[in-house]
Amino acid sequence: MKTDHHHHPIYNALLAAGLCSLSGIAFAAGVTAPATSSSVNVGEVSSSTGALDTLSHLPTKKQVFNSTQSVKVISKRQMATAGPAGGAAQALAVAPGINVVTDGPSGAPRSSISINGMKTGWGNIAGNANDGTVMVTFDGVPMIDPAYGVWQASELPQMSMIKGITATYGPGYPLNRWYNNIGGSINFAPLQPTKKAGASIG
Repeated sequence: MKTDHHHHPIYNALLAAGLCSLSGIAFAAGVTAPATSSSVNVGEVSSSTGALDTLSHLPTKKQVFNSTQSVKVISKRQMATAGPAGGAAQALAVAPGINVVTDGPSGAPRSSISINGMKTGWGNIAGNANDGTVMVTFDGVPMIDPAYGVWQASELPQMSMIKGITATYGPGYPLNRWYNNIGGSINFAPLQPTKKAGASIG
């Protein structure tokens, strides 16, 4: 008995497309891409990912830019805006996010310093000591009142002996942490001896 098979035109089109794709794959399998030995220059790559030490020295602009923490360096020129009678509290007032409440315009009165709401000092209305959640150091050495556990701004009544101030927002790097820097830390860097004697007036 003779059987006549009739194929639908769509079936024929799909069959033809499949045969063409198989031949293309077979052709591509026999072709290899030309080997190349050209190199790409990606520039200088640094593997240094160490924490930024904000206690032993003033960080440079490049170090602050590459830091993973929020750090602000107050320079000698910026501290001069506090005036000759200004102390540590007045000098810190130029930094963003740092609020200063003081009893007077000079560096002698009691002051309260807060970094993003976390405070230390005695400058509140009631005259009580604040919670001491900001670490304050002088050349890396903690400055606190043992009786209250907070820092007093009058410990640095004038800024002539200070080279710069480093303010860290938040706990910062573990390298620089102490028990009371939950809100942040402030480090006063003193002037260092130089080979040649010098002085400034005004």
